[in-house]
Amino acid sequence: MEFRQNEYVYTLMKSFGVRPVLLIMAFIVENAFLIGVSFAGAVWAFMKTQKIVLGEFFKLGNSVLTYADIRQDLWLLGISLAGCVLLSSIPVAFSACRPIGKVLK
Repeated sequence: MEFRQNEYVYTLMKSFGVRPVLLIMAFIVENAFLIGVSFAGAVWAFMKTQKIVLGEFFKLGNSVLTYADIRQDLWLLGISLAGCVLLSSIPVAFSACRPIGKVLK
């Protein structure tokens, strides 16, 4: 249902003269921004609460992790999130490139 609504909005915007490439890039930038802010917030929250998580749940005492310790994990997670943003833009690309008359019947 949401895909059809988005497809209708993209097609309507395209009928007003917005180019499909601009629609696709706007979708990618918006989602990359949202994912980036969420990712940074999650890392910040973990770094602030890691004593509780590591001490209570994993029984590691007072040990703490630094950014250097989790850099590779953060890098891998960041790359996979960027891949998810690009993968989620494929349906948007198809809907942005569909003929206007087929969608706005």
